[in-house]
Amino acid sequence: MHFPLAQRFVPFEARYPPGWQYDPSADKPTIEMAKVPIHVTWAAMEATVGKGLARNVGVCNFNSALLRDLMDCATIPPAVLQVRMT
Repeated sequence: MHFPLAQRFVPFEARYPPGWQYDPSADKPTIEMAKVPIHVTWAAMEATVGKGLARNVGVCNFNSALLRDLMDCATIPPAVLQVRMT
């Protein structure tokens, strides 16, 4: 899970990669959020492990509070926390 937030889905046929703005050609492009809780996304990632599509799943850009929230619902703990150090 690269970001601890969910954005409105952009179909691959419409634009790939989707970018940050939902419609970059709009007069005022905006980031449109989706109301998808972290535990729902994490459960979908765990399902990829269950189906044999992934061996491990992890997170990126999570702070300690978000990690604690995730661990409350996870059946598979994140294998990695990727952070950028500059």
